[in-house]
Amino acid sequence: MIAGLGLLLAFGALVFSGLLALVDAHETDGRAGGLVGAGLLVLLPAGLFGLFAAALPRDGMSNTVRGRLVALQYALILLSPVLVAADG
Repeated sequence: MIAGLGLLLAFGALVFSGLLALVDAHETDGRAGGLVGAGLLVLLPAGLFGLFAAALPRDGMSNTVRGRLVALQYALILLSPVLVAADG
């Protein structure tokens, strides 16, 4: 359940980071820096970690590993807009 919610949050972070990148491009010279790419790219492992935590069977993974995957997923979701905003 928590990992599935993280997948929805990852989509929201993708939309929000994309909007931040568009606003930054409109207000400055129109080019994205390296942190925009890094901020958007960090959502790929966040989605994969959430997918692994949600899809793997309960016998295949301990609760601590599942909890750490979800915590790492949330940390990457929070990191994405921060990186994009820091590029400006």
